[in-house]
Amino acid sequence: MRTQGGRRQRGLTGMLDAMPAAMALGGYLLMLFILALWVEKKSPLAQALSRHPLVYSLTLGVYCTSWTYYGSVGMAASSGIMFYTTYLGPTLAAFFWPMLLPRMIRLKNQLHSTSIADFISARYGKSPAVAALAALLALCGVAPYLALQLRSVVSSFTVVAGTRWTVAQSGIVGPGVVVSMILFTILFGLRRLDPTERHPGLMAVVAAESAVKLAALTGVGLFVVFGLNGGFADLFAKAGSAGVLPPAFPEGAGGYVRWTSLLILSASAAMFLPRQFHAAVVENSDVGHVRTATWAFPLYLFCITLFVLPIAVQGLLSGLPVETADTYVLRLPMLHDRPWLTLLVFLGGFSAAAGMIMVSSVTLATMTVNHLLLPLSDMIPLLRFLRRRLLGARRAAAACIIALAGWYESRVGEAFMLADLGIVSFAAVLQFAPALLVGFFWRNAGRAGAFLGLGGGLLTWLYTMIVPALARSGRLPGDILDHGLFGVPSLRPEALFGLTGMDGVSHAVFWSLAVNIGFFVAGSLYFRQNSQDRRAADLFCAPGKDRGASLVSHLERNIDLGRKRDLLAGLVGVYFPVAEALAMVDRRAQALGLSGRERMTVLELADLHQAVEAELAGAVGAATAGQALPASRIFTPEERDELSGAYGRLLAELRLSPEELVARIDFHRERERLMRDYSRELEARVVERTRDLAAKAGELAAANERLCELDRMKSAFLSSVSHELRTPLTSIMGFARLVARDFHKIFTPLAATDADVRKKAGRALENLEIIRIEAARLTRLVDDVLDLTRIEDGRMAWHDAPLSPQELASEAARDIAPVLLEHPGLSVRLDVPGDVPCVLADRERMLQVLGNLLHNAVKFCRAGEIVLGARLMPDGGVGFFVSDQGPGVPEADRERIFEKFHQKDRSGDPRDKPRGTGLGLSICKSVAIRYGGRVWVADRPGGGSVFWMWLPPGVVVWEMES
Repeated sequence: MRTQGGRRQRGLTGMLDAMPAAMALGGYLLMLFILALWVEKKSPLAQALSRHPLVYSLTLGVYCTSWTYYGSVGMAASSGIMFYTTYLGPTLAAFFWPMLLPRMIRLKNQLHSTSIADFISARYGKSPAVAALAALLALCGVAPYLALQLRSVVSSFTVVAGTRWTVAQSGIVGPGVVVSMILFTILFGLRRLDPTERHPGLMAVVAAESAVKLAALTGVGLFVVFGLNGGFADLFAKAGSAGVLPPAFPEGAGGYVRWTSLLILSASAAMFLPRQFHAAVVENSDVGHVRTATWAFPLYLFCITLFVLPIAVQGLLSGLPVETADTYVLRLPMLHDRPWLTLLVFLGGFSAAAGMIMVSSVTLATMTVNHLLLPLSDMIPLLRFLRRRLLGARRAAAACIIALAGWYESRVGEAFMLADLGIVSFAAVLQFAPALLVGFFWRNAGRAGAFLGLGGGLLTWLYTMIVPALARSGRLPGDILDHGLFGVPSLRPEALFGLTGMDGVSHAVFWSLAVNIGFFVAGSLYFRQNSQDRRAADLFCAPGKDRGASLVSHLERNIDLGRKRDLLAGLVGVYFPVAEALAMVDRRAQALGLSGRERMTVLELADLHQAVEAELAGAVGAATAGQALPASRIFTPEERDELSGAYGRLLAELRLSPEELVARIDFHRERERLMRDYSRELEARVVERTRDLAAKAGELAAANERLCELDRMKSAFLSSVSHELRTPLTSIMGFARLVARDFHKIFTPLAATDADVRKKAGRALENLEIIRIEAARLTRLVDDVLDLTRIEDGRMAWHDAPLSPQELASEAARDIAPVLLEHPGLSVRLDVPGDVPCVLADRERMLQVLGNLLHNAVKFCRAGEIVLGARLMPDGGVGFFVSDQGPGVPEADRERIFEKFHQKDRSGDPRDKPRGTGLGLSICKSVAIRYGGRVWVADRPGGGSVFWMWLPPGVVVWEMES
């Protein structure tokens, strides 16, 4: 063994003297940078490559970090196949991706979500508090994972350097790695600010790194299994003979509990780690790639873990200490003098760590700036300069995050192996699961529950996982592990509330998840959702519904597009230069088809507002974008009223099922959102209008009194005129009859002998008859006006008595008989069953009603049968009806025909003019109202109309039925 170690030292010394490792690493990074630039040039070949589904699947390989590369071997050496749980969990989760990932991607595209914190806040009404807490949770949870990557790079570099590396030189390795990772992150992931938050160049680099680390780990595995041994069977046989074979299965109930805990943690981590969410959801360019990833990603996990256990077994067989098992992958090629394989392993490990650090730092920097720093800039004026320096702020945030991870690794990391550091982060991101998964299926989940659940889970995770680590590293008093916080035994971090018999990981998973779910459900049930929460729930919990259907309206284009463009650009200009802000608004206007126009409708303004807010959300987050572009700044009160009315008309025009209606638009909630934005302004307007109304109250009262007086004067005038007209009209009719009689006596003998006299006498008689008919028509008009005036002002004398519907119908038919002589094609039929009871009413008024209805039917019928009848109605009242075979009454005119002086031509002949006074149906309505009834018209089966007058049960006289 000593000879092998000496040969190893000589080989490594030669490598370091020639600096091939540094040159190889520099060349490797240069190739990755060229690849990133080529992809971002967007050439057809580069675009086709970056959008390939296998490349998308390889980017998901960022899940396999230095934990997989180094830490899994260490875990396999000590726990056997227990390490497979961290890859079996994502494999099982991948089978559910087709049901979940496409929904998340479509919602991300619709909402322009930039991170997992932004996505969660969008589910809960774009709550800034939920977004900030989720960002803080991600920051606290991923910092240990970043520390793991930094520690792996430092450890691998120290192993490769060997004994030639002095203590002083070793002291600069950690800071040097931190600085280099900051530079790589800015170089590959934060070179520019993209509102879409997609980085195809970065993803191409991640995919390439995934391929390199798979090749490196596979190379070491092949060397171990087939270079040093005769295959898998030979290797495990030697390990069995030497007694170094790791345990195959968990021991006891505690082992299976830990197995289950790790399975849950790894399954959630494959989806909810910020870098995984970014690669799987934010960077996705085609939903169809999910189908490929469903089998390609599990295949990648299988290939990259195939040789983990053999490498761990070979390290134990080679006599390497189990404490250094994390570096077996690197030490075995060095031990057997394979410098180029060692160099490949080093590049693979660097790729595993660098890929995770770059993607995680980019996502954490985005969340930190969008959800922590920008909200602070709204509250602290000194920080408002950050709005116009988003790219610089993100770079500074990424640098601080990586530096924080370096500090964590130096202060706390010694308490963990690499695998344990990964478990700490997995337990942290597990807290995202209830808010996201339950939020997809439970419509009543609200922002209060999400905030309480995330907060409770975060605090429990800190207490049950981080506090023990700090206590073991000496950063906290060690007695807290034995005696609990404040000396309370039930508050021991690793035996909380007396729960013992579980390992630290299972214990932390159980309590953090229990507190998270409990607070989440309790907060959602106790605190009511607001309108934003309900709209978000409708959006997230209704998959497959088309919310983008365009609704055609005929609104007036009365809004100045240029003025609104400048207003939106001014609000966006808080975060971008003026030219970029204008370009963003113009880009959205062009996408909506508004380019080249001067004016737009209020619905188009609403679409433009939402589109600009969505694009701004890609840069600053949905919560911050919603606060930067409030509707109260975009819409004037008049535009808000018009938009509210437009939504109302659109809703009325939509003939949808309830499910479709909920999926497309909820008018009441939209109106509530708009009204809330203007609530304060409306309150001020109401107060002002109230003062105006109070000032004009006296004027309105005086005007109302004057109108009442004028109405009384009108009624008195009509009554007086009607009385004055009745006397001369009666005289005209009487004298016309006398003249006609005397004319007959004088001219009849002469007309018998003289044809000329006979002809002139006939014309004179015809003129006298016209005078009589027209005088009679004027008399009816006067009578109608007089009757209507008396009914309205209460001067009509009513003589109510029990009346038989059969007798009323018969008498009304007799009264109309002379009129039917002029229309030989018409006939009247009575239809009054014997079971129709009597009604308590005025005979003259009832005959007037029935006569008016019959005259109306005669007026509009050319031929056919008119039916006058009565029915006992289902409610106990009595209905009189007149049915005709005329042209019918259009739907739009069925209310107007009962108004005063309204006449409608229903004959269909344009030569006919309306005949009558226009008061007959109005009198029918007034009489019906006097008895508590009503009148209406309906279609007659087969064509025509049926006019009804209904009298309520209160006027029915049942004892008079006989």
